[in-house]
Amino acid sequence: MQQKKTSINYSITKAESDESLLYVGSSMYPTLQNLDVLKLSPYQGRKIGSGDVIVFRSPDDEKKIVHRVVSSEADGIRTRGDNCKAADPSPVDFNDIIGQVVQARRGVKILTVHGGSRGRIIGILTRGRKGIRLRKRLLLLLQPVIVIILKSGFIRRLFFGDSEPQVFLFQRSGGLEMQLLLGRRIIGSCTGRSGKWEINPRYRAFVDENTLPAWNTTLQNKTDSGQLSIETAE
Repeated sequence: MQQKKTSINYSITKAESDESLLYVGSSMYPTLQNLDVLKLSPYQGRKIGSGDVIVFRSPDDEKKIVHRVVSSEADGIRTRGDNCKAADPSPVDFNDIIGQVVQARRGVKILTVHGGSRGRIIGILTRGRKGIRLRKRLLLLLQPVIVIILKSGFIRRLFFGDSEPQVFLFQRSGGLEMQLLLGRRIIGSCTGRSGKWEINPRYRAFVDENTLPAWNTTLQNKTDSGQLSIETAE
């Protein structure tokens, strides 16, 4: 029969408390950093809150571990390091919990280590930042492959068929303006005021700006030779 999850309403009536504990490791980074000196507070009747940073003994080797409470189940407390990819594999027995980390001394700074709802939010945000960093690293690793796929034109053909980017030259009342079209969409423009192409960010991956005509004397040559289509617009 599946065990029913319960809310965290347990408390430690008999707890050991160290005045301070030297933290070594990176599993709680950036909340805690290597060689922070931690101040502990015994629970002694207080409820263990989801989001609390606790110190507990490992059931395997009695080593002290510092992790954050993420949930409670009938067989114990579930924990996870703020810098860990997943929750700890085994629940923590209530009798193995030493106390709550309430402060960290880092050099001359005294930092509050938040628990409860605030601690829970901090844990979620920290893991979110880590996820962003991992995605950035993954994109960097895949960047050469992405560039090859984009240059092949496969993505462009997938969304726009056989349409190729085309440049049209418009005569407006304020002067000439080049517009870049992909299919029926205007995806960029260039005027004599700036002399630079402004490409819609959504379509930059489909355009090699180095192949677009520059706003200089070459423009007139391309116009005369018929390489650019000229339209009249009000």
